[in-house]
Amino acid sequence: MRTVAVLQAMLLTLVGCAGTRVDFPATRVYPPASGKLVADVFRPDTPGPMPAVVLLGPCGGVTDHEYGWAARLRDRGYLAIVVQSLASRGVTNACRGEVPQVPHVAADALAALRWLSMQPGVDATRVAVIGWSHGAGAALDVSRLSARDYDYEGWPRFRAAVAYYPPCEFADVLTKTPTLILLAEQDDWTPPGRCQGVERDAENVTARMYAGALHAFDQPGPLRTYLGHRLAYDPTATNSAMQETLGFLDRELRGR
Repeated sequence: MRTVAVLQAMLLTLVGCAGTRVDFPATRVYPPASGKLVADVFRPDTPGPMPAVVLLGPCGGVTDHEYGWAARLRDRGYLAIVVQSLASRGVTNACRGEVPQVPHVAADALAALRWLSMQPGVDATRVAVIGWSHGAGAALDVSRLSARDYDYEGWPRFRAAVAYYPPCEFADVLTKTPTLILLAEQDDWTPPGRCQGVERDAENVTARMYAGALHAFDQPGPLRTYLGHRLAYDPTATNSAMQETLGFLDRELRGR
């Protein structure tokens, strides 16, 4: 088992290296000191105009998990861009409330969307955002911008959003963005209750609850405790959430 785990880790590390590192201007809201963001782009070998997906990692920063998703999306014909919100600010962890906080990452996602809108071969009207935990809060934050009277200087908007076990205070019943929220029933870090209420009252929000699942259910690893919260991998929930996510993206970005 250990040998398999080591080989999987090596493979994911190689996947991470398959992206192309880029940098682009941040928004004027919550920028890094340099004013620039770095990200890794996974571009499919297909002609455009192509749909795209912005990926936002958890509070511990981007890992091989997000790179694995980027490679999966690239192989499905999406351009995927993994935003390095923490690395752009020279930090490695934001789990205790440090910068970047959720609104910082949301602004970074919008900067990535603007950069994508200027890239040849990308259809800026078909861009989604996916986030995990901290990044999922940012995905919900940008999804609800459509209900606000603030347009980020007329920048393009996301076509769809996916949030894995997010902090549900960022969910909004008024969002006009099709939004998929993937919840863990036994989540003691970002409890799912408010998201369920938002789904009940919102027209554009769909929530899926995974029975018995804990926070970070799609992140490989045994039952463990981090900052007082229980985390564990759940293969059944992971496989179901993956299919939900891919089906949702295909419907919203490709009309399939």
